[in-house]
Amino acid sequence: MFIFVSGSKNKKGFRNFITYLSQNSAAFGSVSDNFTNKYFLFWFSGFTDAEGNFLVTIDRKYVKLRFKISLHIDDIEVLYTIKSNLGFGRVVEEYNRNSCSFIVEDFLSISKLCDIFNHYPLHTSKKLDFLSFYEVSLIKATNKELSSRYFSGVSS
Repeated sequence: MFIFVSGSKNKKGFRNFITYLSQNSAAFGSVSDNFTNKYFLFWFSGFTDAEGNFLVTIDRKYVKLRFKISLHIDDIEVLYTIKSNLGFGRVVEEYNRNSCSFIVEDFLSISKLCDIFNHYPLHTSKKLDFLSFYEVSLIKATNKELSSRYFSGVSS
């Protein structure tokens, strides 16, 4: 199945996509089933290609991973739908900046997110950002304290 998503911040395409899924729920399963709706995950991967951000912060020997999607405040329902379908993450509203964000920071959820992008890969240059992000998550999963050897690989 091919889904064409367009519009301001993909809002129109997303709404059309969700409407299509809800009308065809017998064929595809419930839209709210966590990790069971592959069509949502394909859409999510494409949406992340356009709007996602992978961040690795290194402070001394502490490494923090963060995934973030930021949109205009008018599109906040898109972020709540993402959160609902994934079953993790949080939505933050910044009214003073007219923006909102979907954020994933805890390591268990980061691991789930990496699993999604390994099965539903990104297709733009964002894939390179994800691969670095994923590599850091694997290092962090096996080494609670990262040595300087790993820091040199992470920062390049």
